[in-house]
Amino acid sequence: MKAISASCLLALVALMACSSSCRHHPTVRVPYDTAAARERLYSSTVRLAVQCIDGSGGWGSGVAVSTRHVLTARHVIDGCGEAGPWIITASPYGRPLTVEMVVDKIARGGDAARLVVVGTQSPFRDYAAPGMAPVSDGNLVCASVFDPSFFMYRCGYLVGVSADTLILGFRIVGGNSGGPVFRDGELIGLVVARSVHPDRQHVGFAVPLHQFRELLELP
Repeated sequence: MKAISASCLLALVALMACSSSCRHHPTVRVPYDTAAARERLYSSTVRLAVQCIDGSGGWGSGVAVSTRHVLTARHVIDGCGEAGPWIITASPYGRPLTVEMVVDKIARGGDAARLVVVGTQSPFRDYAAPGMAPVSDGNLVCASVFDPSFFMYRCGYLVGVSADTLILGFRIVGGNSGGPVFRDGELIGLVVARSVHPDRQHVGFAVPLHQFRELLELP
């Protein structure tokens, strides 16, 4: 989806402001160099497809936080405009399954939203555990996302941390929005934007966990 949230704009400002203090680290590929490790990383990641009433639509990434709930970036489901999304479907990693979801709750602060499965199904076998320890510049993190046709991950270091933004030292592309950012296997944020600056294409942005912690208080 193409909508740009306020938190994404703030992230771009943060990037420009940190030119002297933020460090760029090369992409790290080591943490998930085995099939079993990748399976653990992907296990809670879902692909989201959004269909609008006017026939348009888009897709993004998300993360299961219970057997019935998924978190994603708010702008993934806001792209249909005032009419809102007509149908949202989620496909969990590694299973030939697609389930319909509806918006359950919107975060008051960050670019985040919670979805819930329509009906009584509980399709998500694995879900993410939230991280409790503070994050800081230099932490090794990995984003598990859905690319145009497959699940993938990117790893690197946090190159900047502010109250409402995590600056990721690796590239993010369209469709990655809403995907989980993990540190030591724990959820610490959601991917929300990529850099549009021509000299900083290696940088991505995420909303930190404390900005959407309310969404983890499940009914």
